[in-house]
Amino acid sequence: SIGFIAQNVTNPLLKDIVAKDDDGYLKINYWNPKLISLAFGAITEIDDEVNKLKARVTYLESEVARLNNENKLLISK
Repeated sequence: SIGFIAQNVTNPLLKDIVAKDDDGYLKINYWNPKLISLAFGAITEIDDEVNKLKARVTYLESEVARLNNENKLLISK
């Protein structure tokens, strides 16, 4: 099972997703709308960052190819 340890949830924005059960143990309400919306927000941010990094890699790969071609031209002269 994957999850958080309720005692480790220290972010003040998430304090209302942690509650005590009848035995006094802390638990996390994974169905809390705040947690779900934060998770989707984080996924969106990560997806945007991945797309930016992919574009950067593509640009850098094209630059390497261009420089290799220029180098071959200089060597052949």
